[in-house]
Amino acid sequence: MKAGMAKDSLLVSALNACRSRLTAFIRGRTAVREDADDVLQEITWQLMKVEQPVENIAAWLFRAARNELTDRARKKRELPLSAFSSADEDGDFPEDELAETLFGVAQTPEDDYLKALLWEELNDALAALPPAQRAGVVVAQTQSGVVPENPVTQRLR
Repeated sequence: MKAGMAKDSLLVSALNACRSRLTAFIRGRTAVREDADDVLQEITWQLMKVEQPVENIAAWLFRAARNELTDRARKKRELPLSAFSSADEDGDFPEDELAETLFGVAQTPEDDYLKALLWEELNDALAALPPAQRAGVVVAQTQSGVVPENPVTQRLR
């Protein structure tokens, strides 16, 4: 027990000795301060989990930071749909236009045809989903509190 505590205190003291340089290294390679703090926390956790002795802790920390930064850069980040679209000259967003097409009153025969086509495709996509995912769509539709009457929600019921 004492050997483990001595190892941990040695690691913590080595980490504290190079923390400022390591933090500057990580922050120089990240755009957001919170990401840098997350990387520092992750490599600190990795250091505490290391089972084999580490001869040069500072070098190990910088290598682990570089590897963690590389891993995070390779990982795909989720972006909200609004990040991919921008308002047009009228200030309308594409998702507003889609909602209007699906749930609005058709003004022209072309609008009516487009609405029917979109609902048909949504029905086909819903039918292709596995039962568990289909149930997720049902929950998402019903928990929003707004369940418009349309072919998809009729089919869900």
